[in-house]
Amino acid sequence: MRRALLLGGAAASALLAVAWARGGAGARPGPAPRTAPVQRTVPRPAPLDDRLPVPAARNLFEYGSGSLSTPPAPAIEPGRLLAAAVPSPAPVVRWIGVVHRGREVLAAVSIEGEVATLAPGESASGYTLVSVDEDQGARFRGPHGEALTAAPVP
Repeated sequence: MRRALLLGGAAASALLAVAWARGGAGARPGPAPRTAPVQRTVPRPAPLDDRLPVPAARNLFEYGSGSLSTPPAPAIEPGRLLAAAVPSPAPVVRWIGVVHRGREVLAAVSIEGEVATLAPGESASGYTLVSVDEDQGARFRGPHGEALTAAPVP
């Protein structure tokens, strides 16, 4: 039995050696044979039929049959300049309201954008409160001695 196995193994080895020598299963493949390049043809589109209706081009911004047009602006005489409306500057001192602290009445005001509560005789940002009245507002003396009034808005 041992002898049969040895003979079978030897025969198989011989067959593999012969196949390898001839370029069989174990051999490396060589370069692929050259073939002519494949030419692909693209089908031409069908010719347009002149009998087919072509939709008319339309303006998407046009409504109805007439077009929208704006009337021309009136001409301004070259020598005449129009005065532009300039808004009045915001007041330096604005009235906010009245604050009651016990028996004392304080004015709540905005001076140059900063909110302050002042009693008569007190000052903020150079403006001194002279008097406070709930109906009439507050009277101030400015940094240069000018008199200002911050009245409530009706």
